[in-house]
Amino acid sequence: MQKISKSNYEMYNIQNKSKGINFSELALLIFVFYIFTQGWLFYLIIQNNFIEITVLLVVTSILFFKSLINNFSVLTFTLLDALWVFSIAVILVLISMSGFKENDVLIFMYVFGLLFLLLAKTNINNFDTSFIVIKYAAIVYALSSIFHYFFTETYHSLIFPYIPSTAQQRVLELVNLDYFAGLGLSQPSLAAGPMIMGIGVTLAQLNSGEKQNKKWNIIIIILLIITLLIAGKRSVLIWGGISVVITQLLLASGKKKVLKILKYSSIGLILVGITYVFWEFLQSLPILSKVVESIQGIDSGEDVTNGRIVLYQRAWELFLENPIFGIGWGQFVEVTSGLLARDLVVHNVYLQLLSETGLIGFIIIIIPIIYGYILTIKCYKGIKNTTFISVKWKTGLVFSIYYQTFFLLYCFTENPFYNVVYLFMFFFCLAIVNSFIVLKIRKSEYYEV
Repeated sequence: MQKISKSNYEMYNIQNKSKGINFSELALLIFVFYIFTQGWLFYLIIQNNFIEITVLLVVTSILFFKSLINNFSVLTFTLLDALWVFSIAVILVLISMSGFKENDVLIFMYVFGLLFLLLAKTNINNFDTSFIVIKYAAIVYALSSIFHYFFTETYHSLIFPYIPSTAQQRVLELVNLDYFAGLGLSQPSLAAGPMIMGIGVTLAQLNSGEKQNKKWNIIIIILLIITLLIAGKRSVLIWGGISVVITQLLLASGKKKVLKILKYSSIGLILVGITYVFWEFLQSLPILSKVVESIQGIDSGEDVTNGRIVLYQRAWELFLENPIFGIGWGQFVEVTSGLLARDLVVHNVYLQLLSETGLIGFIIIIIPIIYGYILTIKCYKGIKNTTFISVKWKTGLVFSIYYQTFFLLYCFTENPFYNVVYLFMFFFCLAIVNSFIVLKIRKSEYYEV
């Protein structure tokens, strides 16, 4: 991507001058609200698919009609759009071969995720409020986990009347295993995910040069990291930390990159040293129980993946047996029934796609994911040294890089590609870079959507 010149890109900083309600901003806010409440409000309390669909229809309708009103054609089609349209179309065909009824949630997720990506091409100012909501919603999730940890019985008495008995039982099982998910309720990953998103936005604001509330942002990051330990989702904490390092290295160049490598290597060595010296003390801290358990397991040669290695091996074997077209979408659970005490998906998106869709399906699905990631990095590097482009674009692109990095890594041990909360935030981040690219395409036109 070529460096951006001031003469061509003055419109990047155009403020939205429309009076009254900013409908594009509202649509993005509703979408983010849905992401942060889907796991408990919609899934466990409301339990009404029609309401969920209605909410997302409102989002896509607002974005569509706002584009028409502002003479901003939704047919401004990017290569990222085209790749995802083809990819989702192939996914829907694969799902249809396995049965629409059995996969209605996935169809809903992929269709609305694609529609959002296609329609959410708007000025970065309209994303700004959503970034604020992401950060403070993450704090709410953090505080709920802290409350769950210190006032467990009280929290249960407040929450249990509103959720199904099966979810109540699962929450109790998780507490006995030292998982305190707060608003994540029966799924610690749905508590940890929003916290990672909050960390991403806060780090992006620090990295992009937003100097306001710097100390407050650092406090927020520390709070969210501590609360990730309380939630107990180790993989999110590990991949989130690695994502921070990778993002920092991607953003740096030349000597700065070397210095960052030395910096993070030093931090890593210091942490290892502290862990070694204070190991007995760390073992006594309940908040670190899951981390300590993992370290002890690795040291003793135990399988700390909770049986995932067996699933990985079987998925690879199935891929080798059916390398071209795979065994069929969603068929891994059926084929491996009885392999473990309970039937599980692979918990590795890449192996699951290979085993179920074969090499052809895997390539078609993975290309837009990788392309979007590379594109985002290129867009950021094209503007990082400019002073005439709004810092909000830099914040948005850095957040997009961070979350996409996390998403790609998290796919190695979990199922974010099949989870509406994680996948919708992924499409939200892609929409940021897509909006940037559309501005580049339409650089000669006034942009106010």
